[in-house]
Amino acid sequence: MVDRGLHVYVGAPGSGKTFLADIHGRTLAGARGVGGLCIDSTGSSGLEHWKRAESVSDAVDAVWDRNELVRYTPGDVDELQQLLGAARNPGRCVFLLDEVALWPARLKELDHLCRTWRHTDTDVLVTAQHLSGDIAQGLRACSPRLYAFRQAPSTTLDLLSKEWKLPEDQLQTLGQGDFLMAGPIDWHALKT
Repeated sequence: MVDRGLHVYVGAPGSGKTFLADIHGRTLAGARGVGGLCIDSTGSSGLEHWKRAESVSDAVDAVWDRNELVRYTPGDVDELQQLLGAARNPGRCVFLLDEVALWPARLKELDHLCRTWRHTDTDVLVTAQHLSGDIAQGLRACSPRLYAFRQAPSTTLDLLSKEWKLPEDQLQTLGQGDFLMAGPIDWHALKT
């Protein structure tokens, strides 16, 4: 079982991050009895369990009227912002954004959704190849559950080691589908 919340999957191409995000998204939607919306940024073959929507309105109707799992590839940032807005209001869904780096770094609606996922009753799952460049600081500040897959030497590797306390040597040698998990911060465990 996967916990509800904000999840970030980061790793090299072909490492298994979209595969795991897909499983988690479908599991959460099924367990909760809600629809799921996947932003399929690249037309990934790993997301075939999500029915393809032909338009923004088709996607919205399928998720919120019929509780279906749908994927959609927005034609531009405006369409993506519309779908992010729908995930926040009315909310109550699972929202998966595959390959966040293909969109502008500062998506106001994505930042807002990540900060308010509990209030909107929306589980948020985001995949990326690099933690430092692809994932905005605002999203990282929301204390997501992090799934770190195989990493090549990079600033991401350094960040995962320093900020998330994950061992660099293990991150470089993980096999396909293997990952290390970190976060979220347990605020109740912190001493004041």
